[in-house]
Amino acid sequence: MRRSVLMTSLVLASGFFNNDCSAVEPEGGWRPARNVPSAAPVDDPLCEWSPPSPFTGPLQPGLPTYSLDNASVFVIGEGFQLNAQHRLETRAAARVGANWGLPVFHDDHGLGVQIGGSAALAGGGEQFFVTTGAFYRGDVRLGSTWNAGAVVDWIDERNDEIDVFQLRPKTSITLDPQTETGVWGAFGLTKDKTDDADTAETVDQVNLFYRHLCSNQWDVTGWAGLRNHPDSAAVGGDATVPLNDCWAMTTGGHWGFDADTWHVYLGAVRFLGGRANQRYIGQFRHQPYLPVADNTSMTVAIDE
Repeated sequence: MRRSVLMTSLVLASGFFNNDCSAVEPEGGWRPARNVPSAAPVDDPLCEWSPPSPFTGPLQPGLPTYSLDNASVFVIGEGFQLNAQHRLETRAAARVGANWGLPVFHDDHGLGVQIGGSAALAGGGEQFFVTTGAFYRGDVRLGSTWNAGAVVDWIDERNDEIDVFQLRPKTSITLDPQTETGVWGAFGLTKDKTDDADTAETVDQVNLFYRHLCSNQWDVTGWAGLRNHPDSAAVGGDATVPLNDCWAMTTGGHWGFDADTWHVYLGAVRFLGGRANQRYIGQFRHQPYLPVADNTSMTVAIDE
């Protein structure tokens, strides 16, 4: 499985360093989520300017588009501190990965599947993550809408020679074109033993989140919740800052108060379909609803 993750990441990353967005333009031009004419700007006091509003015109169903339009590849640098055998273990890593969403029925239904993964060179040993699942994303142009999804995550942690699985559900309400709020969690499915016969499992956690999409397309999310191993409150967040239609910067992480565990990352994302900019939340309904697992969403704890 580690080899397949690496091969998939390398194949999708072949277009990562191509700065010419036109190189990924599909035949016949770009395929927007829906063909909707522009209207008056959306006023957002948090940001400096507003793009045209897409909230006019009829909804136009389309045939399914099975392409890389909703795929992205990323390269990040990160640091993290985890709880290992009742001691704190600090590590640094360089990670490459990909995430891909596809429609199930047609482009306007909102029901999709996603698959992604990453591989990292980390201090102490390599890390591999795989994420796959299904989701439904509503159409906010019809008013406030409901979204839901769930994925199964897998980690192969070479530092302690363990691999475990977890379930990660998420549900949210998109209140308006620029605001989304909801809850996400993670729950361990399997355990493993280290070479020292200690028990390794993922941290169970439940978090409330708030997301705001600025009119300049800065996409910012903050969250707070509870986790175990040991029991602790935690806060975190992430942000995506588009540089153009194909490139964006990304950053994020978390802090666990009682455990003093943390994770922080910074990197670049290449959107293969030129969809780095969103005019409203959920414009591209079959982009992955959940990110690829990482040391925030899939934190491993080791107990004696």
